[in-house]
Amino acid sequence: MIHQYIKVFYLSFLLVAASSAFVARAEADIGRAPAPPTDAEYRYQIVKATETTVWRLDRQSGDIVACQFDGAAMVCGAAAEAVTRPKSSYDELKRERARETAEERALKRAEREDALGFILGAMRSMLAMAREFELERPRTPLD
Repeated sequence: MIHQYIKVFYLSFLLVAASSAFVARAEADIGRAPAPPTDAEYRYQIVKATETTVWRLDRQSGDIVACQFDGAAMVCGAAAEAVTRPKSSYDELKRERARETAEERALKRAEREDALGFILGAMRSMLAMAREFELERPRTPLD
């Protein structure tokens, strides 16, 4: 019988010791603030684009949204409006621009030549009319 009392006392002692350790641990955890999230745990990343525009990158979905500052508020547009993927690479766009520039120069040159040809034709016609007029009019002693 004494052995049973010793067992109950021993079990009670273990239960009290364990519960006091648990309570002490819980009290310590209550006073401690949770750790701040790391950069990898944030959903959005904000990247400065211009003085008034930032890009909001959604790390979960991969969406990119352009946001403007309106006073203290950040106003964001739709992701489809923010970024349009270029159809060509930078080098291809550069070559296309150079080709368009060369075509524009050739077109302007052709337009100038046409205009000069028209002006020269008009001047020749006026010179021919002046010669005819000179031949048709009677000569005066002052000529």
